[in-house]
Amino acid sequence: MADTRDFLPKAGPPPAEKSLTPINQRSMLSQNLEERPAAYVILCGDKASYLYKGSTRNMAERWKDHQAGRVARTENRRPVRLVLVEYFDTYTEARRRENFLKSGVGRAWLKARVVKWQTQGT
Repeated sequence: MADTRDFLPKAGPPPAEKSLTPINQRSMLSQNLEERPAAYVILCGDKASYLYKGSTRNMAERWKDHQAGRVARTENRRPVRLVLVEYFDTYTEARRRENFLKSGVGRAWLKARVVKWQTQGT
């Protein structure tokens, strides 16, 4: 059985911090998303009070599922807004990143970025 420490980065900032940019929702169309493993974060609801963190083998299809209400956790929290997508070579790496984002350190890191993006008007 895997220990939670297996999913945390060894040292330094989270792996994707150097290339991290907020997603402009106006330009976010399904065809812009790649069909490869990814970890992602969705801002749910009108008040944007719920952050859904997930991973998938095919980001384009998964985003369509969220928008159509076919995902149990987000179907009643629509509208949904994609705020972060990080692509990986394997699904295992994407799952590790998702687990990091769900950890205390990952949530704090993510919350700081989402608040920053919201105050910048993105």
